[in-house]
Amino acid sequence: DTSKDSGDLKAVKKEIPEFQRVGVKWTAFGFQRDDPVSDLRGGGVLALVNLVYFLERQPIYAMAMLESRRPAETGFDPEKPGFYPFAAAGIN
Repeated sequence: DTSKDSGDLKAVKKEIPEFQRVGVKWTAFGFQRDDPVSDLRGGGVLALVNLVYFLERQPIYAMAMLESRRPAETGFDPEKPGFYPFAAAGIN
């Protein structure tokens, strides 16, 4: 039934947050600033493709790395114990 399928798709879309190019969620993921482009400037698209490849092909290792670090609630602060900029390290 296509009407049921379209209803399921609408429900899934409601759960996916709208894309924001700049925002605090980027630092929570491990970028150094709220604009991920600043971390990508050196490695460019190839660095991003490599990070996505790692996340898609090795999700168990990627999640273990993400869960073992303390997220940057207040932004980039390498002086705080347990801080690990996952995304920035993954693209550099």
